[in-house]
Formats: sequence, structure tokens, C-alpha cells
Amino acid sequence: MRLTLSEKEFHLLITTLEIYSENDLISMLLEKKEKYQKTITPLKRNATKKAIRTKEKMAKEKLNATVNLMRLMNEKINVNSVAKESGLAYNTVKKYKKLFQID
Repeated sequence: MRLTLSEKEFHLLITTLEIYSENDLISMLLEKKEKYQKTITPLKRNATKKAIRTKEKMAKEKLNATVNLMRLMNEKINVNSVAKESGLAYNTVKKYKKLFQID
């Protein structure tokens, strides 16, 4: 089993262990923390930002196409109908509704 602790929780655990246990256990935990501590590299951070921008762009294009199609077909355009028609999540459509004049 693996636990994910915040920095504050980790220090609280160490403080508690210092009171109730031996130094060997504490040093072992500190070594494990250093070994498994994840660092996010700038390359990974940039890749994540790029992926988010691409996903947002695709969602906007899909929304635009769906709204235009629904206007051509004289269908009722609201957040729920656009979400169903486009296959996007309701919250995604709601997020961008001002860009496409959706009721």
C-alpha cells in the first residue's frame, strides 16, 4: 500500500515518530522520501500546458461546428442540447458558452 502525504503531513509524521520511535526508522523514512519524491521538470510542465491548450482548441472547434450545424437546422441551442449533440461534457460547454452565444 502506498500513501501520498503532503509536505506538512510528512513533517507531522516525522515529528510524531521522533517522539515514539528510534532514529533508524526516521532515517529510513527520510531516505525513502528522497528516493520517491517526484520532481516536475520544465519539459514535462510545458508538455502538459501544450496538451491542455490542444484539448481546449479541439473542444472549441467541436463546439463551433455543433452550434453552426444546430443553427442551420433551426434547432434549440442551449447548453444541454449542445452538450448532447457535440458529445462534450456539460461543464465544458458551459465554460465556453459565451464564445458561441449559447443560451
